[in-house]
Amino acid sequence: MAPRTLEIKPDNAATSVGDIKIQNAIVITQPDLESTGPAAVSATFFNSGSTDQKLESIRVDGTGKTAELKPAEGKDLTIPAGGSLIVGGEGNAAATLPSSREAVQTATRRRSPSPSARPATSA
Repeated sequence: MAPRTLEIKPDNAATSVGDIKIQNAIVITQPDLESTGPAAVSATFFNSGSTDQKLESIRVDGTGKTAELKPAEGKDLTIPAGGSLIVGGEGNAAATLPSSREAVQTATRRRSPSPSARPATSA
């Protein structure tokens, strides 16, 4: 018999793309309303499949903006089978969006602020 959970749904941004589950997805903008600096994306990617996946891109729905991805030092952007990849925070992979205010304002108007990812089988 499979273990049972309380099936509690998180109250934060979460979605999935195939075997990849994305949780705690947030866009962190500059504090100044006049700022044109970048925004950071923070999220955790879980791979429930049996094959490693490679994170190829993150985009904010409704904005047409794709984040620049940078792996953690000494690592790549692989989401291991049965494992996870953390984006954002010290020592983790990083994702930044240009012109944070524009990206978030466009997404808010369209009511789609959560990131999505396109995994691909790693070689």
